[in-house]
Amino acid sequence: MNRSYADATPEDRSEFAPPGCAAIPAGRRRLFAAVTVFLAVALALLLAEAAVRLFDLPPKPLPALHVPTYRLSDNPRLRYEYRPGYSPDDEPYAENHRGFSINADGFRDRHYPQAKPPDTLRIVAIGDSVTAGNGIADVANTYPKRLEEILNRDRADGRRVEVLNLGVGGYEPLQEAELLRVKGIGYDPDLAIILLCANDLSWNADGEVYARLVARMDDAQRDFAARMARRGGDLQRRLLSKSRLPFFLYCRLRVRGGASPGANAPPADLEGNPLEKAFPLLDRIRRQHDLDVRVFVLPAFDRPFSDYAHQETFHDEVARVAAAHPEVPAIDLLEDFRRLNEPAGTFAQPDGLHPNEHGHNALARIIAQRLGPPWRDAPTAPEKNIP
Repeated sequence: MNRSYADATPEDRSEFAPPGCAAIPAGRRRLFAAVTVFLAVALALLLAEAAVRLFDLPPKPLPALHVPTYRLSDNPRLRYEYRPGYSPDDEPYAENHRGFSINADGFRDRHYPQAKPPDTLRIVAIGDSVTAGNGIADVANTYPKRLEEILNRDRADGRRVEVLNLGVGGYEPLQEAELLRVKGIGYDPDLAIILLCANDLSWNADGEVYARLVARMDDAQRDFAARMARRGGDLQRRLLSKSRLPFFLYCRLRVRGGASPGANAPPADLEGNPLEKAFPLLDRIRRQHDLDVRVFVLPAFDRPFSDYAHQETFHDEVARVAAAHPEVPAIDLLEDFRRLNEPAGTFAQPDGLHPNEHGHNALARIIAQRLGPPWRDAPTAPEKNIP
């Protein structure tokens, strides 16, 4: 009886193979089919991605906005960041940003390679506009660079200390902790300094930086930014920000009609104050990377120290939150400044919050004295002699 290929068992199908050719085993045929399907799907996705880019189909991803100094961040926790390569010759965002020069990594400092040089101790100084040095035209006069100078003075152990200024104006403590997690750790630091100031209990004390950036977006981009601030993990965020096709499909299928739910509002899971979210993240970073993390609490200078108004609302609140994370010490500098026996206003610019050059210098000297070995290889001058 004549049999067909379909009627034959796998073992007998070799008789139907052309002369000189062996039958392809079933497992190999299934693998070949799977690879063919995979390649076909991959090719289709590549063609679709190319089509979206070629025809520039709306909505488009967030543009590289030209608001001086800042740009929007792909990271929904950071929300915004300094614009890499910003030059002090560019039109300033505000008068107190004159003199700002942002390096290729997005920070107000010289460029540092992520690989730490031999015989080097490295500190990342993280904070807001106080750390970045708003109102200080020369970055060399900001507290991180003054601290670097002090810690390298008359060292006897042969090691050099680097202090990287990673401050970003407008950041609150959770943004600062997130910055340490996603960028600061990449510099292989030995110590992370987080500087807190009196407006750090608010989610929206950024001087409307984020709102001004969002205002430059069209409606679809603004709606997308607001939604991404409330949903999705790192993989989803990266996929949507790097590829036009997922972005196009997401916006077409998920973002439909209705007004934007407030792109300047903090993500919906954020309650309480930023400190309550920042300290657990700092503690987790400390454990994961075996990193020395220290929080310094800077006083306000808006009135005489004898009539200080922020003890309960700021300093006591920091102490309360920090008590649950003893491995991330919160070091209050109010008494250190009081002991200098100078009027509070001598340390600050007219707003009473941002230190002037004298205040940055004093802050650097106080932190240097607080650090101890191995950072203070040589003793610093007594606090009362701070120029």
